Amino acid sequence: MSRTNTTILPSRTASSYCSVRDSCDRSLNSGLVLTGGGANLEGMAEIAEQIFDLPVRRGSPAGAGGLMDHVNTPECATAVGLVMYAHRHYAQQNRGGSGNAFARAFVRLRGMFHNFLG
Repeated sequence: MSRTNTTILPSRTASSYCSVRDSCDRSLNSGLVLTGGGANLEGMAEIAEQIFDLPVRRGSPAGAGGLMDHVNTPECATAVGLVMYAHRHYAQQNRGGSGNAFARAFVRLRGMFHNFLG
């Protein structure tokens, strides 16, 4: 393992987690969910548990239907969550098909996911 993975990365991560903790004013009570590619790095969850003194887990998307085989990883959790949120918001706010910019962006994003996943 390189020096970056064993020394520098944990130190930088701890520093970043401390900054987040200090800005939260202890408003975190029930735990943390790590998402993104960094969530899979060895030791990241353990560092977060030590810094925040809370349970920590790696997030993965839930309820993404047939896409789960492709996107059921922490790397995709945030992106899939945002798309699912946008879809729910679009469905609730634009049942009449207003054709606003948000709706058009959602349709384009949905098409990109379909093209990407084949």
